[in-house]
Amino acid sequence: MLKRIQKIHATPWFDRNKYSIITAAVSFLLLAPPVLRVYIPAPLVSGIGFALLTFSSQSLVALSNKKIIWLSSGWLIIILNTIAAIIDQEPEWLIYLIYFLMIVYFFNITMRLLEKIWRIKDVNVDVIIGSFAGYLLIGVLGFLLLMLCELFYPGSFNIPHVGNLREDNYVSDLLYFTYVTLSTVGYGEITPQLPLAKRVCVLLGMIGPFYLSSFAGFIIAKYLNSKNAKEHLRH
Repeated sequence: MLKRIQKIHATPWFDRNKYSIITAAVSFLLLAPPVLRVYIPAPLVSGIGFALLTFSSQSLVALSNKKIIWLSSGWLIIILNTIAAIIDQEPEWLIYLIYFLMIVYFFNITMRLLEKIWRIKDVNVDVIIGSFAGYLLIGVLGFLLLMLCELFYPGSFNIPHVGNLREDNYVSDLLYFTYVTLSTVGYGEITPQLPLAKRVCVLLGMIGPFYLSSFAGFIIAKYLNSKNAKEHLRH
């Protein structure tokens, strides 16, 4: 099974477009639940979205030294998410396990993606799309942390028309809130209520602008260095 997964991720097309695929998977996770909720329950759509994101992100670990651990973790997350989406009343321990595994897995994936982008010498499409994919993955990590806040301390967030974690809209609305906070837009219709949730939101609000400004400078510096190197070769 793992060899087949490695073979898929090692294909030239998949390897060449891995950052675009990850970006598309996060976009599906953000946009699909509110669009498809009329036809498919939102938790099921979110489960599918996380499954697609987990599978697409495995391209970043498929050829690593610890590929067996991370590929197995990814597929365990996919299986557990599928089970949780299918059954009506999933046990609480299963939810805790899923989010703990996802935080560890996506933290590793995000760090690997940023490392790969950092090592690219010339500014190209991969750097731009990869940087954006990294920003989206930071949002996914932020969402998972906020979900853990709600799991440990129910009522951490005030979401209009949504009472608790098990309601269809909760995951979709909290995911929306995460990116609004990360981008420092802050519309204000969803608010953190308890101390830990407020601190995590402050952290997200600081990370978002820092990431955008840092990587903007990083991309500009790489572009100028590559331009100067080409001009030096000409002379």
